[in-house]
Amino acid sequence: VFDKTGTLTLESPRLGNPEQLAALPAEARRALFALVRTNLHPFGRSLREALAQHEDPATAVGALSNVPGAGVMLTDTQGVRWTIGKPGWQGSAPAPAGMSAAEFCRDGTRLALFLFAEQSRAYAKEVIDGLRADGVAIFILSGDQPEKVAALLGQLGLPASSGLGGLSPEQKADWIRRHDGATTLMLGDGANDALAFSEATLRGTPVVDLGLLEQKADFYLLGRDLRG
Repeated sequence: VFDKTGTLTLESPRLGNPEQLAALPAEARRALFALVRTNLHPFGRSLREALAQHEDPATAVGALSNVPGAGVMLTDTQGVRWTIGKPGWQGSAPAPAGMSAAEFCRDGTRLALFLFAEQSRAYAKEVIDGLRADGVAIFILSGDQPEKVAALLGQLGLPASSGLGGLSPEQKADWIRRHDGATTLMLGDGANDALAFSEATLRGTPVVDLGLLEQKADFYLLGRDLRG
């Protein structure tokens, strides 16, 4: 069983509109860096890498708070509220349909809408083809949109029945519990996989940058492909 985002796809999706980042004033970039500096979400990692290419990767000072299912908020020393998270969280219009995006706001006013494109890990299809040739059944369990899971299944040559999207952490764990967890290997990378990890007999995780599940895993992979 594979998680999708950060496992079969790279942990850092490609920022599709870096010009939005470049157009931000230095104050906003410093606040954004504070929001994503230790954030484990794939979008946070991507923005952190992009910010490191600018001359001012300094971080703003303030109080950080996570809002589950929405994003991250920073209230700086001047009382300004900065947020990065789900489009529409702060009252702006949602992202275009079918696009992965994160909204950056100052006091509820959108400053940028960052768009992201997923990148599959190198050798993902070759690894999965090899496992299937050995008689291993492959499944993808994801909290991401079902249409994105379907697109990845197509890229990997897997039937539609081999993947489910829109799952909560509890639903992932329940799926493994109901599908013979005694013979299941799961690979995942995020907090949403932790419950399912506890149900799988064998657990692995890719570790790049800031890892989350390596302490729970039986093994982990270093590098950016799945051949290990």
